[in-house]
Amino acid sequence: MTPDQLNLGLDDLEQTVAGGEAEQETSDPALKRARAEKRRAGRGSLPDRLPRIEVVIEPEDIACPCCGSAMHVISEDRSQRLDVIPA
Repeated sequence: MTPDQLNLGLDDLEQTVAGGEAEQETSDPALKRARAEKRRAGRGSLPDRLPRIEVVIEPEDIACPCCGSAMHVISEDRSQRLDVIPA
């Protein structure tokens, strides 16, 4: 057997395990939250010496299309991304 053929068997196994984990996460939201926090725990914040660019995306009109009153902020998402320029 070649190594590529062995990898095919492992791919099937990985897909089966991932499918089982996805079913567990859909049935238990607390488990989904815990796994997401665990994945993020290994990531540290980017160093302060790196430049930051803040992009704010806002709607063109802040008046509600239904009643015309002012809309309010529901939530805010912030993320940091490191851009890499290939050589």
